[in-house]
Amino acid sequence: TRYETYRKMGNQAKALHVLDSYLERNPNDGRMRAMRADIDLNAAQQQNNIADGRRLLDLQLHSADVSLGNKIKLIRAHSDWLGYDADKQRSLFADLREQYPYETDIYQALMNFEQAQGNTGEAIEIGRTMLAMNPTDSKLRLKIFNLMRDDLFTSPQEVSLFAEQCYDVLPDDPQWCYYKALIVGLREQYDSTIVILEHAMTYAEEPTLKLQIYELYGNMQGQMENYDKALSAYEEALKLAPDNLMILNNY
Repeated sequence: TRYETYRKMGNQAKALHVLDSYLERNPNDGRMRAMRADIDLNAAQQQNNIADGRRLLDLQLHSADVSLGNKIKLIRAHSDWLGYDADKQRSLFADLREQYPYETDIYQALMNFEQAQGNTGEAIEIGRTMLAMNPTDSKLRLKIFNLMRDDLFTSPQEVSLFAEQCYDVLPDDPQWCYYKALIVGLREQYDSTIVILEHAMTYAEEPTLKLQIYELYGNMQGQMENYDKALSAYEEALKLAPDNLMILNNY
């Protein structure tokens, strides 16, 4: 609190004196040591002292006093001014993965990095590694699924297979029920599609997903010539999206 007070008053020298005096008396306070190192790193950035900046960042990344989340933030915050290219940043993230082999946060950071670099295939493989650690993570599965659909080197068959695998793992997740129903519907297995969609209806809450489920259900019932059920499904869909031209047309 004294440090922050002096800093806000503009007396940086006094603020640092308070912090350093505390650390002399309490050298094992890892949280405050990490805070002091972060101050030095920011000072190096202000002075554009790249040599000191690289040295201090390396110390932070290998310090047991700095959390993994903060280490990831440090790489993102300081790589540009330190002149670290994509390969160097990838190396820094990979080093953190070696330090924290069972922490999903570092895999997520690597996945996001490869995606931002346009390396969709690499991002997908990292995502698959994360799935082995947490196979019921539906959000992660959806992210991988969307990456696979965007990837030029992933075939539609591979995308469909992954969606069906997600359904097998999470059969009560309405999102994967919907994708499974799409796949089964394309095979013209309309009875099975209807059963899957009826199951999805009991779990779906998100409006957009409910709309998609009701629309597909109406389409399938129409294919089966169950027109009353088709009309009822379209009416439920139109409650959610009264101006949807495709549903109005089908209705």
